[in-house]
Amino acid sequence: MISMNNMNPAETLRVGVLPLARPTFDVPYAEQMCENAWKVMEQIPVEWVGSSKLLFDAKSVESQLLKFEEKPLDIILILQLTFTDASMTVRIAELLELPMLFWSFPEERTGGRLRLNSLCGVNLAAHALGKSGIQCDYLNLNPQNPDSKNNLVSLVRAFQTFKNLSRTKIAVFGQHPDGFHTCAFDSENLKKIAGVNVEQMELPDLFEEAKNITSETVAEVRNELDLKINGLAKVEQGPLEKVYVFCQHLEEKQQKRVITGFQFVAGQNFLRNMAVQPVVLWECLIQKELLQDAKQMYMEL
Repeated sequence: MISMNNMNPAETLRVGVLPLARPTFDVPYAEQMCENAWKVMEQIPVEWVGSSKLLFDAKSVESQLLKFEEKPLDIILILQLTFTDASMTVRIAELLELPMLFWSFPEERTGGRLRLNSLCGVNLAAHALGKSGIQCDYLNLNPQNPDSKNNLVSLVRAFQTFKNLSRTKIAVFGQHPDGFHTCAFDSENLKKIAGVNVEQMELPDLFEEAKNITSETVAEVRNELDLKINGLAKVEQGPLEKVYVFCQHLEEKQQKRVITGFQFVAGQNFLRNMAVQPVVLWECLIQKELLQDAKQMYMEL
């Protein structure tokens, strides 16, 4: 069971934009494509860092990279306005170590020389990055196509979601029971794929941290839950006091943004340490908005 009611506020995605080109191609056409691309980008609520000025050589790229150092970026968007070799792209990837997204620009076939040859530049760059063990994504869109904005938005949302998740920290209480292998997870792989941090927490440590919670605060929690849950007076009060302290301490961790959400593994050891009936514990957590529901709470009782 996981509670994530108090997600950290989403921070706007910061995207560094590098419009790469070569002067041996149709520069005016590339500049027009770049302006059109920026018009689409500016309709999306993202902090775009960069300009529409084409970058033709390593010196101009390095100058733009210095500006990127002012504030951390989340991803790099390469506007592949014309064909270029992959030397600058690989250098950018090695220096910034950020996710990379390419945008190439399709051209109609005229039977003559391609004016941009943009997609070929992305293909060369992606292959070079792949040989260096660096993954990337790409779009091949005409910015004047009405569907281009939606396609760009889809990828931006994916990166924004990853950014939000990377600020998520889940505290796990309890261990999955023997034989319940589907309940196990790889915290390192979870962080790599989704950016989520997982911290294993033990009840004795939590109660040690909660020693500073005053009796007055615990009484406030008791009064609050008495109004919301019928029959608490009939429950053994000693163990119930631990539940109040438990709820208060978790709530404080959420309010301070130390922990984003909680997972409670309802194994025998966890419930034995809490020393109350599961339904009492879950109902208190739900009423304190620390748990969304407890439909699957019985994993090992």
